[in-house]
Amino acid sequence: MSRKGTETSFFLVSHQAKTIRLNKQQPTTIGREKYNDVVLNDLLVSRQHAVIRWEKDHFLLKDLKSRNGTYLNNDRIEQEKLQDGDLLKIGAYEFYVRAATPMDVEKHLLQERVRMASQETMVDADLGIRFSDSGFSGTLSSLALLEVIQTLNQCLKTGVLTIVGDAAVGMGHVYFEDGEIVHAQVGNEDAFSALMVLMYLTDGQFEFQNDVPSPVKTINQPTMGILLEACRRKDEAHRENTRS
Repeated sequence: MSRKGTETSFFLVSHQAKTIRLNKQQPTTIGREKYNDVVLNDLLVSRQHAVIRWEKDHFLLKDLKSRNGTYLNNDRIEQEKLQDGDLLKIGAYEFYVRAATPMDVEKHLLQERVRMASQETMVDADLGIRFSDSGFSGTLSSLALLEVIQTLNQCLKTGVLTIVGDAAVGMGHVYFEDGEIVHAQVGNEDAFSALMVLMYLTDGQFEFQNDVPSPVKTINQPTMGILLEACRRKDEAHRENTRS
């Protein structure tokens, strides 16, 4: 019997949207309307833009007569068989087709984020992310907490992210369910304040453990909205420090 996370499947992988595992039993719809399986918030994307379904021995991508087209490996297509490594473009969104295990997809997204961060800071960083069957760990100097949370959200992960910061913060925990944050703990802070405290950390260590349930559910806001609020607060604090 295969261990969870070790079975190969086909995925649509993007840094712009959540990772999608393609299903042989039912089609995957792509479009701008919320009833689609993959919702792309872009006016260049039609309400019902494209669909992917399993036919005989392969996944077939079909354009649904969209206005701006569906592109596979930079060619506009009506319908085409999907293969590992293909590049799918719809509007401003890009997805790579990956035949991989969920763990491989997770590794790819995290390592790519570390590489991008090291290029932005002009530091030749050690990728520094360690993987195991139970999860992964690393340092906040290699990968910001914001990017760790974005990856967990993309990969629809369930479990607990433990962060060890400086003496003032100590240890904190952030719980996820299907990629969404449902609870956070730091000292006596309420859940949302605890999350904001953790988001300010720039040094420390983190470890994610798969399939650890949250003791309670105290956060109901979408995770991407929380991240935007954290970025807004950090920008305001930076402007205040610049003025003073």
